[in-house]
Amino acid sequence: MYVRARVSGLAYTYNFPALDPSLVLYYPLDTSANPSNGFTTPNYASKLPVYDASMAGSSMISYSLNNSITSFGDLSLNNTMGSQLVAQTTSGNYVVCNNTFTPNISGGFSISLWFSCSGQLNKTGTLISLPYNKTGNGIEIDISGTNMIYTGWNYPAYLLYDPIQYYNFDVANGAILTEIISGQNASITSSTYNVTSMSGYTTGIVNAIVGTGSINTNLTYVRYGTGSYYKSNASFGNYAILYPFNIGNSNSMTFCFWYYLTSSISQYAGFFQIAFPKASDGTYSSGSNTIQLQYISTSSLSLDLLNNSNDSGRTILSSFTNTNAICAQNTWNFFAFTITSTNPTSTGGTGVNSGTTSGTVTAYAYNSTNGLQTTSIGLYNRFSNFQNANAITSIGGNFNGSDHSTFATCYFDSVRVFKTALDSTQIQNIINLE
Repeated sequence: MYVRARVSGLAYTYNFPALDPSLVLYYPLDTSANPSNGFTTPNYASKLPVYDASMAGSSMISYSLNNSITSFGDLSLNNTMGSQLVAQTTSGNYVVCNNTFTPNISGGFSISLWFSCSGQLNKTGTLISLPYNKTGNGIEIDISGTNMIYTGWNYPAYLLYDPIQYYNFDVANGAILTEIISGQNASITSSTYNVTSMSGYTTGIVNAIVGTGSINTNLTYVRYGTGSYYKSNASFGNYAILYPFNIGNSNSMTFCFWYYLTSSISQYAGFFQIAFPKASDGTYSSGSNTIQLQYISTSSLSLDLLNNSNDSGRTILSSFTNTNAICAQNTWNFFAFTITSTNPTSTGGTGVNSGTTSGTVTAYAYNSTNGLQTTSIGLYNRFSNFQNANAITSIGGNFNGSDHSTFATCYFDSVRVFKTALDSTQIQNIINLE
């Protein structure tokens, strides 16, 4: 591909090298930059200029042939080695790419660049940073001192075992929530997901706090990070409704979270409800295709898996052996459930915990006083009702006040969803993270 450019009356032509079709980013950082359009510089990975990167601070393109390696021009940055710089939030000189790509991890990927700089003893400077998502760095290439280049992979601890959804409730933005994996930080109208058809649900949004709850920043009631969700009102209509997740065609899943009770709760108080749309019309109903957790007694939580009216199989898991192991007050409690299906389309269930099983449901409960408690039961539901569906979670209650009118009043933190069934060792490792 040939590109012509004109600088101060001088016209020149250069030829890009043959471009690998797997190339996702290629920035010549030369005179093709456009200072009149917000100081942008083009990405030629597609062999056509796409102006998707911005120059910040006093970043500039130098036109000295003595400095250029390829084409005509290079990027000139004047930063202080070792100084703290957070792209797009503090002053500094850098180029930020406003594009995303998904690397082919199985095939590996490569990063290359030309650079010339003066290192400084005992100081580190960043050449390239590839954030994993909006919340922090992933891969980083740095200059260290005067004679070393090193790379690092900063894999956030909360991504252990690759959750597909994670809420840490650290970001306070009014009633709007932030989902960490996707970076989703805006509310979405529930009509997109047909949630407005659900009995008792009238707020019209997802990814938001409904009612009187709030993001708490008192670290006494924070399990991990800087915030937690506080459900301050036990009545129906007060909960956090999360952004949809989808396990695809996976035959298993895990859901887990932390909660902190400051007072006793009533029987049948709800902790969460996950609603899956009906395959017939894509709508949601609190009476079908749901998974919910309710408090029964000091030694029992009831995990209820309910399918729609076309499937009679229903799984209820509701026993632990250690009193107060699951709902101790004034301490953090942890709960997780896993589902593994051996035959997702099976209709072997003929009622509540009856008929032929097609998998296993396991529940885990933990606090620091009583340790980890585990209980399991066979799966009587048609698991395919939970697959390839946008599942919406209510934290702190369920979607239908006529079902149960009392809900948990407590703090919630670190809600995770996985499209795999974690084993007991992995569950303990998740607990140990926080």
